[in-house]
Amino acid sequence: MKSWLDECRAEGGGDTPEAVADALHDVLNLSWRQEATRICILISDAPPHGLDPNGDNFPKGCPAGYDPLRLARDMAEHRITLYAIGVEPPIG
Repeated sequence: MKSWLDECRAEGGGDTPEAVADALHDVLNLSWRQEATRICILISDAPPHGLDPNGDNFPKGCPAGYDPLRLARDMAEHRITLYAIGVEPPIG
């Protein structure tokens, strides 16, 4: 995993914030096996859209209307453990 992470590069998007809410929404809607250990590891070098309007193409948040905090709560209710890892300095 470490070697895979070492090779990661950030590209595209056109602004600094990340589509975190979209990613959490997708995780919440995966087809999990009933007995599965449900873990989501979110690795990002930037905050979600809507937290800081500077340099954000979507300053009001996720264009699809997803709230990352609400999604994190929903994930907990569905027994999905979320680990969020911030990358410093930003990759790119």
